[in-house]
Amino acid sequence: MAEVDLQHVSKPYDGNIPAVVDVSLLNDETRYEPPEFQPLDPPEQGIQFHLGPFDVWPAQVHDREFLYYEPYRTTEDLYVSGYEI
Repeated sequence: MAEVDLQHVSKPYDGNIPAVVDVSLLNDETRYEPPEFQPLDPPEQGIQFHLGPFDVWPAQVHDREFLYYEPYRTTEDLYVSGYEI
């Protein structure tokens, strides 16, 4: 049977909460600056879309995905067999 250490359980609460985070991280007000967009080289096969930037609204109860519509004009059917991010 495992030995149980009760020294912390029997102590009265003294108002001190042990640190679980580096306070300097909470005080850091640095803002992310995205790098300038550099388009990729066109693919040898297939098509390429650039999405964004786009807004992300506050979470709702059942949010699971983001949908983004990008019009693509073609006179032929286009079948997607894969994608790369």
